[in-house]
Amino acid sequence: MKDLSKVMLSFIVGALAGAAAGILLAPDKGKNTLKKVKDSIDNLSEKVKDTVDNLSEKTKKTIHQEQEKKETKPA
Repeated sequence: MKDLSKVMLSFIVGALAGAAAGILLAPDKGKNTLKKVKDSIDNLSEKVKDTVDNLSEKTKKTIHQEQEKKETKPA
């Protein structure tokens, strides 16, 4: 699980850096650039929330399955 966390964190940091570089280097008015930055942050935060929710559900499911295995295992 630690490896998955590292991969997800690396992906998020890379996505943020790429989005920031693309937006800040593009020639545009300040007001438009700020709107793009805000929109990008909103989109990314929604994706991160969805990913965390999915990982949380998978973790809960795995824990539940393991608990069921322990309960049904003969002593």
